[in-house]
Amino acid sequence: MSGHEHGAGNAWPFRLDHEQFGALRFQDFRGGDIRDVARCLYRDQPEFMQALEADVRERGVQEPVELGHEDTIKEGHHRLAAAYVAGRDVPVALYGERYPRDPETPRWDQLRRDHPGEYAARMSHDPRYWDRPQYQAEDDSEAGQ
Repeated sequence: MSGHEHGAGNAWPFRLDHEQFGALRFQDFRGGDIRDVARCLYRDQPEFMQALEADVRERGVQEPVELGHEDTIKEGHHRLAAAYVAGRDVPVALYGERYPRDPETPRWDQLRRDHPGEYAARMSHDPRYWDRPQYQAEDDSEAGQ
């Protein structure tokens, strides 16, 4: 992806500006762009996504998204969707690269456990389930609305 910025002040050498999100592809959302991904995540996991968005607005994205071959996001769909709605940029790591995790990870894990229905929705993005009708998005509303 062109446009990665190298900045001495940034914790991560690569960042994606909000304007670059439209060029990304998503491993777990066949054919979807960032608007589709955000719409789906906010619809199916509203409590988690609203909490994540509030955190991103306050602290920014603390853990990089993983970028794979041909600008495909391998990990970090939720972080990217929250950043998209919040209008923030994201740090990027190349797929398979080691990086420190967000120190708030246990909090996010607990939030997922507190909302088992949303966790089930999260798991529905697994490519093994794509062809099952119950996992195909139908809602055309805007993300976060």
